[in-house]
Amino acid sequence: MSNKLMLGLNFALAAVLAVIAVIYIADRQNLPVASASPPEQDFGEQVHEYILANPEIVREALLELEARDVAAQAAQQQMAIAQYSQLIFNSGTDFVTGNPNGDITLVEFFDYNCSFCRRALSDLDRLLEEDPDLRVVLKEFPVLGPASIAAAKFSVAAIGEEEFYEFHRQLLTRPGGVDGNAAMEVAQAAGMDATRILTDSENQSIINTLSETLQMAQALGINGTPSYVIGSQLVIGAVGYEELKQRIADERARLVSATN
Repeated sequence: MSNKLMLGLNFALAAVLAVIAVIYIADRQNLPVASASPPEQDFGEQVHEYILANPEIVREALLELEARDVAAQAAQQQMAIAQYSQLIFNSGTDFVTGNPNGDITLVEFFDYNCSFCRRALSDLDRLLEEDPDLRVVLKEFPVLGPASIAAAKFSVAAIGEEEFYEFHRQLLTRPGGVDGNAAMEVAQAAGMDATRILTDSENQSIINTLSETLQMAQALGINGTPSYVIGSQLVIGAVGYEELKQRIADERARLVSATN
C-alpha cells in the first residue's frame, strides 16, 4: 500500500471516528441508564462494530478526501497561472506560432527527448491547421537530463531564426537522443547560423529563461512533459488531440460566459 493511500486511510479513519464519536455522545446523553462498562471501552467497541458493519464508509471517506484534494490542487494551480500569467503567455523569450492575435493561447511545456512530446507533435500540428484563432507558445522544459538541457539552450538561442519552427519539428522527430550536437546538426541542415546560435546559447539570458520556466513549472505543479496551459486550465500529459480540442472549446465558452 502506497504512503499516499495510507495517509488518506488514516485521515479517513480519523474522520469516521470523529463522526461516530459525535453520534455516540449524543446517544449516550439520551440513555436513562449508564453503561456498566467504562466509557472508553464502550466507545472502542461501538467504533469497531460500526466500521465492521459499514466498511463502505471508509471508501466513501477516501473518495471524498481525494475529491477535496483535487479541488484544492486545481484552485492552487489557477492561482499560480494568474500569478505567473505574464511569463506564461507573454514572456517575450518563447517561440510563438499560430495566430499571434488568437483568442485562445495554448502553452506547451516540452522536452526534446520526451517520447510523449514527439507523439504529441501531430496533435499540435492538427490543432494549428484546423483552428485559425489558436495562438501557441512553446516553452522549453528540459527535465530529462544534461542532453535535454544542452538542446534546450541551443533551441532558445535559435528562436529568432526564420527557420525555427521547422528546426523545432525536425529536432522532435529526429531518431535517437537529442543533445547540443544534434541540435547544431539540425540547425545547419535547416540553413540556420548554427555557429552564432551555439555561442549565444551560453549567454546568461538563456539560462535565465530556462530557470524562469522551471520556477513556473514548480509553482504550477508540473513535473513532466508534455504539459499544457490553456487559458486558465492546466493539462498534464499527452492527452491527445480530442482532449486538447475540447479544453480549447471549454476555455472559449468560459470567456464568452464571462463577457455576458
